[in-house]
Amino acid sequence: MKKKLKILLTTILFGLMTQAWAQTTLQVANRHFEKDFEQIKALKLDAEKADIEIIVWNKSKVSLSADLSAKHPEKNTAAHDLNFLKLAIDVKNGVLHTRNYILLSQKDQKPESNFKTKYVIRIPAGLEMELKNSFGKINISGETKKLTLNSEFCINSLSKISGNTKIQTKYGEVKIDEIEGTTNIKTERTNLSLRAFSGNISIVSFYGEILLNGPKEVQNLTLNADKSEIKLIAIPIKKLALNLSTIFGQIITPTEMGKVKMTKKTAQLIFNSNEKSSMNITNKSGNITLEKL
Repeated sequence: MKKKLKILLTTILFGLMTQAWAQTTLQVANRHFEKDFEQIKALKLDAEKADIEIIVWNKSKVSLSADLSAKHPEKNTAAHDLNFLKLAIDVKNGVLHTRNYILLSQKDQKPESNFKTKYVIRIPAGLEMELKNSFGKINISGETKKLTLNSEFCINSLSKISGNTKIQTKYGEVKIDEIEGTTNIKTERTNLSLRAFSGNISIVSFYGEILLNGPKEVQNLTLNADKSEIKLIAIPIKKLALNLSTIFGQIITPTEMGKVKMTKKTAQLIFNSNEKSSMNITNKSGNITLEKL
């Protein structure tokens, strides 16, 4: 099977949401919020239709900026509907709770505008975070202590992440550039890319493209995939114990790794089994391709 999977549903849905206004000049109503918070030990953000950017800086405070907007061909409608888009911020026991939501009374008609909330949050290194978002983006850059991320229909980009990381996504993309520590990832109909990864990593994936590129100091990586296409690039095979297996798929590797053991339904390749660092990859109804270093 040489099928290249593309997770396009996010883009399609975003397009459908604005299709009716594609040829119309939209009017935008905005509301801005900005505030600094001291002595914050954790951030909990519950968002929808939001673009979230989180930056680690060298200050001890948390700086939160939020722009709420409503778009509609009619300016008065956009300004009116913006009143339904709410931003709730609260601090309890050192935890900064933030969420955006739509609030309607029983008498209110359904808003006609397209809503968006844009967050820019600057945090000190090592702050614990719990993030939820749907139909938007999440960008995180910098050292983290504990990160829990849950998203649907989102494009997620993480760089220079460390500590304990848990990621769960449905429909969209996850791109990680430099991550270390203990990482658990669960994806559904999501394309996943990891580069310069290290530590202990566990991945469970259903339907998507998976790219593992240039591990640094991996202790153990376990990947269990279903209906996925897995590609390995710049893998130091002489420093890793590799166990690759597929059901109803193919394993494609350099000839120096030896022959793939084949049956009617399965394929398996075990290489360098005595090494302490390991990568164990299983794929059901999909291929595994390892390119020569």
